[in-house]
Amino acid sequence: MKFRSKTGELVYRSILRLQKAFCRGRACGQCPIRNHIIDCEDTAECDVWAVEHPHEAARLMGYEVVEDEPSGNFGQLEEANMKEKCPICDYDIEHCQCRFGGSAHPDWSKRRDVAKDHLYLFSNKQVRHIIELERYWRTSYLDEEKEEIRKELAAEYNPALPPVEPKEANMDKQKKPRICEVLGVEINEHFRFNDFVFNYYRINENGKIENVKGGLVSSEELCCMINNSYRIIHKPRWTEQEVERAKAIKVLYPEADKLDECDPQIKVLNTKFVIATLDTALFPSLRPGETVKLDEIIGGVE
Repeated sequence: MKFRSKTGELVYRSILRLQKAFCRGRACGQCPIRNHIIDCEDTAECDVWAVEHPHEAARLMGYEVVEDEPSGNFGQLEEANMKEKCPICDYDIEHCQCRFGGSAHPDWSKRRDVAKDHLYLFSNKQVRHIIELERYWRTSYLDEEKEEIRKELAAEYNPALPPVEPKEANMDKQKKPRICEVLGVEINEHFRFNDFVFNYYRINENGKIENVKGGLVSSEELCCMINNSYRIIHKPRWTEQEVERAKAIKVLYPEADKLDECDPQIKVLNTKFVIATLDTALFPSLRPGETVKLDEIIGGVE
C-alpha cells in the first residue's frame, strides 16, 4: 500500500508494517489506535483492526492512504495484483510466508488454531484466496460484508461433515496426518534432516512434530524440512540383526510367510495357521499390532 505523511512524504509498505513500526516503543495507553478501539464497539486486536480498517488506522497514525489510479484492462490489472506483496507478511505473493505460520487468517482465533493444529499447510489456492480476501477488506468496511467473508472462510476451513459409521470413523483416525504426506514419513518414524544431523524427529498420531531427544522444534526447522523434504534422512526400517533372524526363521520354517506382533509374543504364520511364537524383543522394529511379511524384512535393510 501507499501512504502520505503530514509532510507529504510517500511511504510504501503494508498497513501491518506501518502499524508495527508506529507502535514500537510506544505505550499502549498513549497509542491512538488502541484508545480508538477501546472507545468504539468494533473491538479487536490492534493488528487485525488495522487490516480491516486501513484508512482509519492510517489517519490515526498521521497518514492518509494514497489510492493508485487504475489503468489498463482487467486482465492486466489482475496480473499486476498477483505481483503485489502479501498484506500480512509483506513478501511477494508467490513467496508468501503466511502459509507456514497460519498468520494470514483474518480471524485472530483461527490464527492460533491454525498454528496449533498444523492446518497451516494450505494449498497455493487457499493461500491466494486468503490474500484476495485481505485485499478486499481494504476497501470494504460494512458489517454485513465482513460477516459474509467470515461465513465464506468458515465454510471453506470448517465444513460441516456428515455423520460417519463407526468403522469409517476408525479408518479416518488411522489416516496419516497431512504433514506426514508432505515430509514423506510414517507416523512415529524416527528421521533426521541433513541440516540438523544430530537430532532425530518424529510425527505423532496428532500430527505434531517432536524432537525424539525432548528438545523443542523451531518454526525455522519445520519450514526448512517442508521446503526441502528430499533432504530428510530415513532411519533403516529393520536392523541387520532382525534381517538375519528373519532369514533363520525361513530356514527353520520354510513355509513361514509373515510375522504378527501380538504382545507379549510374535506369531510366525504361514498362509493359514500359527506355526511358532517368538519373544517381541527379537524384532523391536515391529510396531504394536503390525503384521509384516518375512520377505519384506529380509529385503528391508539399507
